[in-house]
Amino acid sequence: MQQWFRKKTAARYCDISPKTLQKWFEAGLPHFRVGRVVLVKKSDLDEFIERNPVRKHEIDTVIDDVMKNDN
Repeated sequence: MQQWFRKKTAARYCDISPKTLQKWFEAGLPHFRVGRVVLVKKSDLDEFIERNPVRKHEIDTVIDDVMKNDN
């Protein structure tokens, strides 16, 4: 049986913000709208994450930017 998440739950499952999830939709993550509710299959989230890993240099860049802005 397939597991479906609403938008907020999907973002929590992936440990990302709803804004980032929206960017993932724009990047091709399948999702479905039923009225005002956005639904995402757990298996689609898992596949999307597997196909789009975060690279170490991207993480380093983000950390550097945060550290610069903190000072």
